[in-house]
Amino acid sequence: MPYIDEGFPIHFFFNLNFKQMKLVAKRARRDNGERLTDGGHTALNFINTCKKDGKGGYIDHLGNYSGFLKWCSDLELIDLDIFMVLDLEQYCYSKEAEGIYCSVVAARDCFDELFNSLACGENVHPLILDRFNMHAERINAHLSYHTGECGLMLYWKDIHEEMNLPYWLVISAARSLVDSGGWRKIKKCPACSNLFMDKSRSHNKLWCNHSTCGSLLKNKKYYEKKSLIKNELQLA
Repeated sequence: MPYIDEGFPIHFFFNLNFKQMKLVAKRARRDNGERLTDGGHTALNFINTCKKDGKGGYIDHLGNYSGFLKWCSDLELIDLDIFMVLDLEQYCYSKEAEGIYCSVVAARDCFDELFNSLACGENVHPLILDRFNMHAERINAHLSYHTGECGLMLYWKDIHEEMNLPYWLVISAARSLVDSGGWRKIKKCPACSNLFMDKSRSHNKLWCNHSTCGSLLKNKKYYEKKSLIKNELQLA
């Protein structure tokens, strides 16, 4: 892996093979409502960490900077060493951690509105674009092009022990989803309203997770059909 001036390639945190690591952090078990990777892309998985509670409110599965850091570790956006360093930093600089998490929540709300509009084929409101550009511009000072083993590449710089790194990583993921045109594959799950990437060959994927949301809708249709047949027999 190329390494230049204490910087990492911009794709470094998204392509690490942690199966080869000797030390692996223990992962907490998650409920179905907290399924980590159903979105199929880091930016969408990030958006899906905030869910409607069915009572007009929302459930934040991150909760604070510590939860956000744990989520980044669970998704392997950061390795164990970075997690341990930043986990210590947040306790030393709790006020800064709170401020960063406010930016994280604001970014998630912005990405949610942006990619939901794109998924529905709607025009993105100019105010949403202004907010997205504001977040996107925050990582420009930490990106630099260099020539490495793989040729000209975009690298991270000045990120050592930087508490903003996880926040910058999700911004970078959202930018890459827009720049690559991958947003055209985004769909909204009819069962849980999660956003997900339709990476199927025929582009006909209906649910974010076939074994959970897919089964839920299939079971619902089955019992509705069974109830309808029962009612018809009673009328007869």
